[in-house]
Amino acid sequence: MSIFKRICLVLLLLPTLLLALLPYIPVQIAAFFTFLPLAVMPLALLNACMAAVLFARHSRWRWTFVAAFLYGGWQLSETFSFSTSVRPVKPDTFPVRIISWNVQDFHLNADTLRHSAKVLLSQQPDILCFQERPHANLLAWDTIRTVFSAYPYTMINSREDEVLNLAVFSRWPILDRKEFYFPNSYNKFMQVDIHTGNRIIRLFNVHLQTTGMTPELKETNIWQRMVRNAGMRNMQADTLHKAIASSPYPVIVCGDFNDVPSSYAYAQVSRGLKDCFKEAGHGWGGSYQALGSLFRIDHMLCSEEAEVIRYTLTDNPWSDHKIQSGTLCFSPDEPE
Repeated sequence: MSIFKRICLVLLLLPTLLLALLPYIPVQIAAFFTFLPLAVMPLALLNACMAAVLFARHSRWRWTFVAAFLYGGWQLSETFSFSTSVRPVKPDTFPVRIISWNVQDFHLNADTLRHSAKVLLSQQPDILCFQERPHANLLAWDTIRTVFSAYPYTMINSREDEVLNLAVFSRWPILDRKEFYFPNSYNKFMQVDIHTGNRIIRLFNVHLQTTGMTPELKETNIWQRMVRNAGMRNMQADTLHKAIASSPYPVIVCGDFNDVPSSYAYAQVSRGLKDCFKEAGHGWGGSYQALGSLFRIDHMLCSEEAEVIRYTLTDNPWSDHKIQSGTLCFSPDEPE
C-alpha cells in the first residue's frame, strides 16, 4: 500500500480516535471538537463501509476499521437501552420517584401549566425538578406553586433578573440549599439536601450551557458560536462534577445538560455515577423533541449505591424536551 493511501486511512480514522479521547483532553481543546459527539452515527457508517471495502481487498487495515465501527456502535448504544421491565422494590430499600423536565417556560400560559401538571402529577412523583422555569413577572411563581400545592417544600433560584430559571418541588423537607451561577452565562444549577424520612439525599437540578443553535439564529459564524458555548459547557461540567464529588450523601443529578453521552460534559458529570436511562430505560432515548428526538441531551444520574428500577421519557406537546421520570431505590440509614 502506498504512503498516500495509508495517510488517507489514518485521516479517516482520526475523527473516531478524537471522539474516544474527548473526555480526557483539556476543556478548551475539547470544545473545538464539539461536533464529533453529534456525528457518531455517520462516523459509524463510514467505518462500517470502509471495513467492508478493506475486507473485500484483504487489507491488513480491515480490523482497525472494524474496531472503529464497534466503538461507534458502542457510542450509539448510549442512546439506546435494552431494558424490558420495571424491577420490583426490594424490601430493605425505599423508592424515590423523581421527574425532571425542561418546561420551556410553560409557554408563559396558565392553561399549558395546568394541562402539563395533570400529566406530571398522575405519576405521583416525590420530587419535581424544572428547568427553564418562567420569570415570576411573566408567569407568577404563586400560580405555579398553587398548581403543585401537594409539594410543600420548594426552591427557586433567587436571581429573577435572569432567564433559564430552575425550580424544585418536594414532598419531603429541604434541609439545605445552594445556588451555583456560572460566570458570563444565564445557566446554573441547584444543590438541595432532602430528608426523605429514611436518609438525606443530595439533589442537583442542572441546566448547562446551550449550544445556541436555534431556528431564530442569525449569527453567520455558527462554528465559532458552537465552540464558545461548548467551552463554557465543559467548564460548567467540571464545576458540577466537583460539587457532586464533595457530597457526603448519595446524589441524584438531573436536568438539561445540552450535550450527548459521548461528549466531554457528560463524561465529566457522570463520573462515578449511574445513568438511569441505561439502567432502566427502554428503546431510543432521544430527549430533545425539536430535532425528531435524535439527541439525548437530558439526563438523570445517581450514586452507584442506588438501584434504578424505572426510567421513562414522555413525549408532550408543551415543550421541546421530553419529560424524564425515574424511580430510584436507596437503603435507609443505619440506626445509631
